[in-house]
Amino acid sequence: MTTGTAVGGRRAGVLLLAAFAGLGATAASIPSALPALAAALDADLAVAPSGLFAGLLVGVLASRVLLTRFATARVLALGSAAQAVGVVGVLLAGSAALVILFAVVVGVGFGLSEAAGSLAAKQQATGSATTPLAALTAAVAIVAATLPFAVAASPAVALGVVGAAHAITAVLLAIGLPRVAPVTDDGRRVSGPATRYRSTIVIVGVALVVTVGVETIFSGWSAVIPAEALELDASTAALGTTVFWSLMTVGRLLGWLALARGVTATVLGTALAALAALALVAAALLRTDAPLAALAGAMVAVVAIAPLYSLLIGSALDRADPADASRLIGVLVAAGAVGGAVIPLGALLAGGAPSAPLVFALAGIGCAVLGALFTVVRRSPASTGSPASTGSPDSPRGDHA
Repeated sequence: MTTGTAVGGRRAGVLLLAAFAGLGATAASIPSALPALAAALDADLAVAPSGLFAGLLVGVLASRVLLTRFATARVLALGSAAQAVGVVGVLLAGSAALVILFAVVVGVGFGLSEAAGSLAAKQQATGSATTPLAALTAAVAIVAATLPFAVAASPAVALGVVGAAHAITAVLLAIGLPRVAPVTDDGRRVSGPATRYRSTIVIVGVALVVTVGVETIFSGWSAVIPAEALELDASTAALGTTVFWSLMTVGRLLGWLALARGVTATVLGTALAALAALALVAAALLRTDAPLAALAGAMVAVVAIAPLYSLLIGSALDRADPADASRLIGVLVAAGAVGGAVIPLGALLAGGAPSAPLVFALAGIGCAVLGALFTVVRRSPASTGSPASTGSPDSPRGDHA
């Protein structure tokens, strides 16, 4: 598979940083604004996060086609444009149905931007893509952690600024990034994952469905859950999204430190999933009589869940044929998007409300299942032919963190 010439230069780096910062703005602005939007419309918007992830799934799948036909910069610009339209649509929507519809549009743009942005970062890198991708991911977390303060001050202004920023970014990307040739298939047959590893990669895919689904319960309802549990007003509840992303940042850093000290990805994943399961079961038991303690348990679970996605992705790549790695990434991201769309919706239908004890309990059961899946993956050794084997998640170096 050929990727054309590399995206280079300081201007390209700044534009990529803006695009990834926009992902952080999207990830935080919609969930943190839900309580205010629901109050303004006098409607239940709890299914909006599932709509967002349904759109993300569509965007990721569409990117696999678009990136083979159009330059990376154009697909990235299209993703920012779709996010601009979706965010402004959410702001101006006059009904719950329209909010959910535009949340889907936002998700499509997010999926396109995530896929095209990751490819552009790899094209820009002169050596390993680990460093630029780490910096771009940090930008996502920082923006996502700080933006809810603006939403708390004025949801309408914050959403308007996010939409305008996406629109400006889309224009700059379209005219500012070099038009790198699209990814094309050179006709070579790729073997995919070695036969003995295929079942393990399927298990990783299932684990990603659960991981992103559980994570989305707390990210998508990061403002709604504390609002319901503690009876907070919309402005105060919006800060729950800041708390969520701050906890995610802490969890990812702690995961990286553990890997750097020689803990393998599968051992770490098993332990963290077990911790999250215990914390969420405790939260379910405490939800009615001690809601603050229940939220504390959920916060512990978020820290534990934070590194699991990257640990699973790294474990899968470690067992894949090198020629098929890029295609595998797309499939795994899509699997996660399915979980983000379906699992929160199922938990909502079962529990009746985002902060219901049953929702916490179901999330805890999901984490217990994850612990078991990590144990299965642990029994499958890494492929020595994988490019990830030199710094695999199951090696002391743990470069995938």
